[in-house]
Amino acid sequence: MTVLLPEQEAALRLMRRFEQHGDRRFSDPVLDSGVEYGEAGAFLLGRDLRELCDGPGQADAVRRFLQRIQDPNFVVPLHLPWTIASADDDQRFTRLAEALERGFELRSSAEMVP
Repeated sequence: MTVLLPEQEAALRLMRRFEQHGDRRFSDPVLDSGVEYGEAGAFLLGRDLRELCDGPGQADAVRRFLQRIQDPNFVVPLHLPWTIASADDDQRFTRLAEALERGFELRSSAEMVP
């Protein structure tokens, strides 16, 4: 990704700041996941998003979205407003999207009970 759409910039800010002042960043699921502190918000956002996916196909739609935004061949339509992303923003977006996906895919303890 060499450009960020306004929506991607907003997602980047949300993933960085989610639960920034909460204790959940130090919870066992976060610590056990191996994500860095700066990625914990994205991880927690993924967990919370997963909890909201209770209808048919909702989790699959989120998975398709995550795959699309992480695809190096993701094409940004030229008619949309965008800004040039620095290499740091590009790498940060990738790491945060991966942390969000890791949180989304992590099964909760309630899901693990047979």
